[in-house]
Amino acid sequence: MKPIEEISKLGVLINWSIIPASSVNDTYKGMIDKRLGALLVLESGKLMGLVSEGDSFRKLILAWKRHNEVQLREIITRNIIFAPPDQIAEECLALTEKNHIRHVPVMVDGYLTGIISMENLAGTLLSEREAQ
Repeated sequence: MKPIEEISKLGVLINWSIIPASSVNDTYKGMIDKRLGALLVLESGKLMGLVSEGDSFRKLILAWKRHNEVQLREIITRNIIFAPPDQIAEECLALTEKNHIRHVPVMVDGYLTGIISMENLAGTLLSEREAQ
């Protein structure tokens, strides 16, 4: 079983992060252009939250607001569930299922070291089982 630090990604995602003052419109455009299901929300290098396509659409619909009327800071997920880098993939996948989330930031001592998606976890576990 692989620890998630071996399969999580950081460099590319930091380049594709967004700030809380961004418009929801710019956020969705970036997510669509980069084919991402979630973006990290960073301010001065600090993780402020996470915005995912599913969460944000639900929040916009519930608020009955148009996407061009809302700043990102109004809809980001702030109570982030994260995992340590030494957590094994199977445990992390169970975490995503239990909490109904698709993306898990990987953190050490309050610092972001990567992010992993349910898709990455499932693919890794499938590959490991096929190799056995």
